[in-house]
Amino acid sequence: MQYQRAELEQAYIKLVKEERPILALLGAIIGFVLAAVLMRYIETHAIISRGMAWIVFPAIIGLFARYVGRLYSSSARIPTTIIASLGYLALGMWLNVNASWFIGLPVAAIIVHLTSKKALTELEEQAISEHDLQPFQVTTAPRWQKMGLPLLFAVMLCGGCYFYQVHADKACLANIEADDYESVLTSCQLSPFDSILHWDNTQEAISAYKFGNYDAPSAEALAIKSKAESGSPQFQQIWWIVVDTIYRDADSLSKEYVGSAEFEHEATKWRQQAALYGNTSALKQELTRYQALSDKVVETRFKRQALSFAEQLKAADMPESDKLDIAANKLISNDDINAQYQQRLNDLDALNLDDLSNLLFAVEEGSYNYYISDFNADLPASSYYSGSINVTATEPQQIAVLQQLATKFEDADAAYKLFFKLAKADATRALEYLRQAAKHNHVKGAETLGTLMFCQHNEIEGRHWLDKAAKLGSETAQAQLQQLRTTGKLTQCR
Repeated sequence: MQYQRAELEQAYIKLVKEERPILALLGAIIGFVLAAVLMRYIETHAIISRGMAWIVFPAIIGLFARYVGRLYSSSARIPTTIIASLGYLALGMWLNVNASWFIGLPVAAIIVHLTSKKALTELEEQAISEHDLQPFQVTTAPRWQKMGLPLLFAVMLCGGCYFYQVHADKACLANIEADDYESVLTSCQLSPFDSILHWDNTQEAISAYKFGNYDAPSAEALAIKSKAESGSPQFQQIWWIVVDTIYRDADSLSKEYVGSAEFEHEATKWRQQAALYGNTSALKQELTRYQALSDKVVETRFKRQALSFAEQLKAADMPESDKLDIAANKLISNDDINAQYQQRLNDLDALNLDDLSNLLFAVEEGSYNYYISDFNADLPASSYYSGSINVTATEPQQIAVLQQLATKFEDADAAYKLFFKLAKADATRALEYLRQAAKHNHVKGAETLGTLMFCQHNEIEGRHWLDKAAKLGSETAQAQLQQLRTTGKLTQCR
């Protein structure tokens, strides 16, 4: 369609008047905030996040700049593209994304530049072309001015953010040194945008932005630790957050220390101290820690400390203290297992065959097997032993267990062992146990009893037991019977 020059001139004048590069920057900033919130919401989905970063994120910024600033010229859109690119980089650092995010910067910049351009009508496009061929008599800002003022605004904005960040960096340490606890909560950052107070309210994942790492703490961390060690309840709670949350979860440089005796002692010390001052997050973490150990064996010292801590909380009438006391009492220590071992030694009559057999192994081999479910009724029973502890047994204990097996359950192997245990001290009883073993088809028992009887000139009974042992598979008894048929004597009787 052909337009009159007057129409084209009016259209061009309208384009020039409506174009507002500085307002476009404000629109881009608004779009950046909304896009950043969206990115934070979906950051857990890596593939979606990359697509959002390269396409949707810059498109949102460009569209906001487009409808607020009514931009049509390339020169007016350059400041918006620069600001959006800086925002893209800042968001990537904020979210701690991988390198692919930053590789996509050129794509994001192009998308912002394209989407921030106003959609032109045919009349407006012809008006711009006509002006390029034969300029209209209209006062327009030169290209450098269209770029200069927005760029100046952008520089001032970035400079303000920079000086604010520098001030915030200094404010954290200054507030710590001034004992201004409330300001420390808001001025000391756990990430580029989150304060301690924000974390305490949300419990979101954080990064050790302000406090260095466990091996090399920052000046702020050292100042907080000093305040905590001097007895300040508020700074003790902050130091617990730094050690037990930031250094444990957020800082990859500290991973090698997590789990070490030194680190865990430090974390436990301040976590319990924070709980005693009423910090519910610290108390819940301690409770979770005890519950996670309910199916494991802990050191006796650890359980004693847990019980002592639970008593302190109960004495201070802290919420959830009863739950923590129950969890502490459910902890299983080596002393608990040893106590079960001793109790069973003292009450042999109450034990079943399996328990007595396990006890016999303990008194003979010095290793007592246990089921963890015996100590915590909330755990399901297992068909396999959970573990073992080393024990020291005496001769009388071995004899007592063997006698219980031999007498109550007529265990032939136990009776045979008792013969040797009692042979010197009580030969008569020893012989009774040997007869019991032989009667219950104990091969070695029958073999030993047959040899003993024959050598004691009880040849008929001796032959009887040797014959039984031979039938049970004793090659020694078979050889002895052959010797008796040949010579009528046994070499073992010499």
